Amino acid sequence: MNKLYIEILLVFLLFLTIHTKCKKIIDFSNTALGKAFALLIIFLLTENYGLHSGFLAALLLILLLYKSDFQEFFSNFPTNDVIITREDLFHLERKLREQSERQTLSASCAYGGERFGAVHRPF
Repeated sequence: MNKLYIEILLVFLLFLTIHTKCKKIIDFSNTALGKAFALLIIFLLTENYGLHSGFLAALLLILLLYKSDFQEFFSNFPTNDVIITREDLFHLERKLREQSERQTLSASCAYGGERFGAVHRPF
């Protein structure tokens, strides 16, 4: 194959790796056999097709290893999923409305609201 076609294929694989998350390939690249295979491929590409091809293949390996570490780092965090139902929203809205009415009533009574027609109702 032509050197240019190999480099185009490697750039295509690099972009494909950036935009997709193929778990099998990432897991294989994280094993000892996968790393040895990748180093062999990098060496063969560098010897047969030049330094640019080896550099692109090495960049591809680094990206695969980075993606596996990145996924492992975030998979250890606990997920705190909060589920809010309509009943919860209804009770919260009612509670906020009552609280707002109490504050409005206490503010109007504290500033002489009785003479403007506000009636103080104890709760």
